[in-house]
Amino acid sequence: MIIHFMQDVEVKPQVVVKPIQPPLQRPSADEPLTRLPMTVSPSLKQALANKLEQLNVSDEKSDGTVL
Repeated sequence: MIIHFMQDVEVKPQVVVKPIQPPLQRPSADEPLTRLPMTVSPSLKQALANKLEQLNVSDEKSDGTVL
């Protein structure tokens, strides 16, 4: 009888809630500003290179001049 009862009960997935993290400390307004380093991911570099190749091929006339 107990086995039959366990088959009828729905098993709900448990939701795990992460604790809220305290906010990061901001620098004071008196500190000098610093520039962030500019980075470009390798996938974006490859996509840009591919796009430039497409543009160069499609923009050239038969005599080699660019539109």
